[in-house]
Amino acid sequence: MSKKSKRKTPFSVLAPHPSKRPFFGAQPDSRKLPVAAPTPSFNDQFPSWRVARLELVDPFGFHIVSGALLLEIREKLAHFEAKTWNEILIREKHRNHTVSVSEICNSARERLKAMNLDDIEEVVSLRLTGPQRVWGYRIEAVFHVLWWDPQHKVYGR
Repeated sequence: MSKKSKRKTPFSVLAPHPSKRPFFGAQPDSRKLPVAAPTPSFNDQFPSWRVARLELVDPFGFHIVSGALLLEIREKLAHFEAKTWNEILIREKHRNHTVSVSEICNSARERLKAMNLDDIEEVVSLRLTGPQRVWGYRIEAVFHVLWWDPQHKVYGR
């Protein structure tokens, strides 16, 4: 073989630079431990709305809401979107709160059963004005709208 046919490969291609540690076989740095990011609480999140279960029948249906009143309700719910669930249910708990299903009226409990929601332990009351409430239940940060309660009759037997 001639000298020209023998190619010499530069040393830097065959071996890593002496100042770099090889990737394989290296021991992990014991000072570096994997850390999981903290899971944020759902109460620190802003609400979103689901309306698939919204009632359009008596006794607490939205079918009795006029167009003008519906705009007012929408505006109030939009204001809630700027707050976290902590602000809504903790800081403003004198207005908005969770209620055990055992404490709501019989007709509301019957509606939950008819809707196959009798496994829910608590519902949420959001105060709009005076006695007017929107009722629903929460799954994580999502509020599932159920009832329009203009005279605050859902709470109580």
